[in-house]
Amino acid sequence: MTGKPWQIPYNGWTWRERCATIPIQEEAFRSGKIARPTLCSICGFVGIGKHDGRWQIIAHVERYDLPLELLPVCRPCHAALHGRFVNLDRWQRLVSRHGREDAWFTKLSLDPRAQWQPFEITYPNV
Repeated sequence: MTGKPWQIPYNGWTWRERCATIPIQEEAFRSGKIARPTLCSICGFVGIGKHDGRWQIIAHVERYDLPLELLPVCRPCHAALHGRFVNLDRWQRLVSRHGREDAWFTKLSLDPRAQWQPFEITYPNV
């Protein structure tokens, strides 16, 4: 399968299934159920509001069946996260620069099969 790294299946969810979480998140932000994230949980960048019409901090999730379990990340960290299967060096530099003991992103699979296989297979103990 080809496409941009974020358009490829991820943790077993298709691009369409992943996009279906966006309206759920947007409604939760509008209603005040959850606050829109402003701090990257990887590098610590603070991004409030939009830049070039896009939110600076992305409401990333690893489990698309739990769309409100947010892992806020800035755009560069998000690109590296989803691109780690094709540009492992970029991801490893980011993790070595910002990784902290028990940080969620240091536990992500580096196995490209994780894109297509169900979350429960890649992360059986979560």
